[in-house]
Amino acid sequence: MTEQAQLDELSKKLYEQIDKAWTTTPTFTEELVYRVTVDQNGNVIKYEATNKAAQDFVKDIPLPSLQTSTKPEGGATQKTAEFQVTFSPDTKFKVTP
Repeated sequence: MTEQAQLDELSKKLYEQIDKAWTTTPTFTEELVYRVTVDQNGNVIKYEATNKAAQDFVKDIPLPSLQTSTKPEGGATQKTAEFQVTFSPDTKFKVTP
C-alpha cells in the first residue's frame, strides 16, 4: 500500500493496538527496533527484530500477542504495509513508515 491516507490510518491503528497492549515495565536499557508488517485492516501479521536488543527483549513488548495469522482467502495476494516500531526503555514507543 502506498497511498498516504491509508498508511496514516494503518499507522494510527498499529499505534493504538500497541498502546493498549503494552502494560509491562521494560527491563531493557536501549531502544528495541522492529519491522512490523500489517494487513489492510491494521492486523499485525509479522514482525522482525532489526537490532540485537530487540531480539533479546521480545518478551518485554506486546508484538507477539498482537500478531495474527490471517491469510488471504483463495490464494489472493494480501495488501500489506511495513512500519518501523521503536520501543524505548522509558515506556514510550513510536511508529514510523
